[in-house]
Amino acid sequence: DCVPILLAAGNEVAAVHSGWRGTRLKIAGRVARAFTGKVIAAVGPCIGQCCYEVSDDLAAQFREQFGASAVNEKRHLDLRFCVEAALREAGVTEIEQVPGCTSCDTGSFFSHRRDKGRTGRLLSFIAPAQ
Repeated sequence: DCVPILLAAGNEVAAVHSGWRGTRLKIAGRVARAFTGKVIAAVGPCIGQCCYEVSDDLAAQFREQFGASAVNEKRHLDLRFCVEAALREAGVTEIEQVPGCTSCDTGSFFSHRRDKGRTGRLLSFIAPAQ
């Protein structure tokens, strides 16, 4: 249930893996602030708000930190929304999102949560421009 995030600013690049803990700590925004140039970001496929139910306590924490849009009335957390909010707060304006839910879309993605730990692997990578 983690969000892959790729960041670049000129020859500086980073790959960030953000679950709910890292998302709550705004790890993507912290990494973006470490860059010296204009940062662009790509947010990869992840579990969607449609499928990611969290506890009442965690839902309340995310609502308080990211606003009402972070968690719906069924306590489904929108990690993608929260990651984007952290990036925008850090000054990143160019953010590309890969659509889809890794839990719902069984034909396109593996899901640790959906498949109870018996899955394949997804890969994200980034390299500096030559």
